[in-house]
Amino acid sequence: MIDPAELLAAVAPDWTVEATETVTRGNHKRTTRVTFADGDRAVLQQSRNTDALETEVALVAAVADRTAVPVPAVLASGTRDGDGYALFERAPGRDLHEVFSTLVPARQQAIARTFGRALAGLHGAFHFERCGAVTAAGEGFAATGPDDCAAWLGTHARKGVAALPSAFDAQRDRLLAAFERCQSPRARRGSIRGTSGRGTRWSPTGR
Repeated sequence: MIDPAELLAAVAPDWTVEATETVTRGNHKRTTRVTFADGDRAVLQQSRNTDALETEVALVAAVADRTAVPVPAVLASGTRDGDGYALFERAPGRDLHEVFSTLVPARQQAIARTFGRALAGLHGAFHFERCGAVTAAGEGFAATGPDDCAAWLGTHARKGVAALPSAFDAQRDRLLAAFERCQSPRARRGSIRGTSGRGTRWSPTGR
């Protein structure tokens, strides 16, 4: 994979890079924090999975267009030497992974409610016939996972609870119990009909 500084010089020649910092936490992408000489900051993401990164760029644009959820602007994107890249503006603030457990409960609850509102906005704007990973499909997007969303969500939720840091140890049993209640036949009938049961495919043009 091409060096971040070399890539930035090629795709953003008018911007002078002052400093770069590799972010070790992440998934399949290589993430680099970038500071430019004029003080602007950005995040460069690189991936050998060009389809996944192209989908992410398209989703960022779609979320900005269809919801009130704040997302970073895409400054540049494309492929270079066979690998995908995307340069995003860097959002202000501190890394929530690092500070959440240090916040007072009232602040943690306020952040959780903010996440809940954002998720509600996303679920209201995007509807799929299946669940799981999302990929660009024509002018819109499609989910590529199983059609049994209740079972998929349960497995995904349990993995998420297991991955929480030790600061959440006291809440694990309550979270798992809440997921179990959601998996009951009555809860599944009510929730699935009200959300993904419409089975529509979202497209940026609204068609």
